[in-house]
This record gives sequence, structure tokens and C-alpha cells, in this order.
Amino acid sequence: MRKAALGRTYKHTEETKAKLREARLGVKSSEETRAKLRIIQATRLNHPNPGKEVKVTDINTGETTIYDSSRSAAKELDTNHTTIRNYIKSQKLYRGRYLIGLQSL
Repeated sequence: MRKAALGRTYKHTEETKAKLREARLGVKSSEETRAKLRIIQATRLNHPNPGKEVKVTDINTGETTIYDSSRSAAKELDTNHTTIRNYIKSQKLYRGRYLIGLQSL
């Protein structure tokens, strides 16, 4: 199934986008629904599961930086959190320069 789906794009045509836009035009949520949504947004936790601290050491300068999570480390290193996780597991140098690991308590 994966092979069959590879290369497939699920982009809407401009005509379909216009129809979808028109279908939603003028639809208003009730005040009750809007109040419920406000409550949900106000009580929503941004990060329900706290991340584990990640230690990134630049072997060229010896500088070590501690990040709150793999996502924040990924943002600073201009990559994604999966890459950070993989380098934590492998203990290989990221970009031949950075040693990434979990911060010990």
C-alpha cells in the first residue's frame, strides 16, 4: 500500500478550493460553540508531556548548551526533532561537529 501511495499528491484544484471556500462562507458558529472553544483554548496545555533536556556540545569550541527538549534543540540546529533523537541514540557527531545527548540529572 505504501508503494501505491508514494508520489501521490493530495492537492486540491483551484476549482475545488473555491467550492470549499464558498461552502463555508456565511457559516457562523453559535455563541455557545464559540464560548466552548474559548474555554478549550484557555485551558489547553501547550506541552502536555515535558521534554527531556538535551545537551549539545560543540567539539570545535568545547561549548555546551542545554535545551529544554529535542524540539527546541532541533529548532536551534535548523533540523527536526527526529534527527536529534537519532543522533542521541547513535552517539555520532551531528554535522561532524555536535555531540548530542540527554542531560543527566
